[in-house]
Amino acid sequence: MVCNRHVWEPQRRTALDRAGLLVHGTVERRHGATNLVAIRLAPLRVAV
Repeated sequence: MVCNRHVWEPQRRTALDRAGLLVHGTVERRHGATNLVAIRLAPLRVAV
């Protein structure tokens, strides 16, 4: 996952404090590499 600064900074706590994340973004494939470029991060909520 690639996360630009403008996405990372406001959502940093969410990304670091959660065991799972829901990542909204775009999949890019170039030169044999595949990346998920994040545009939004959200906590992954799992019912127990």
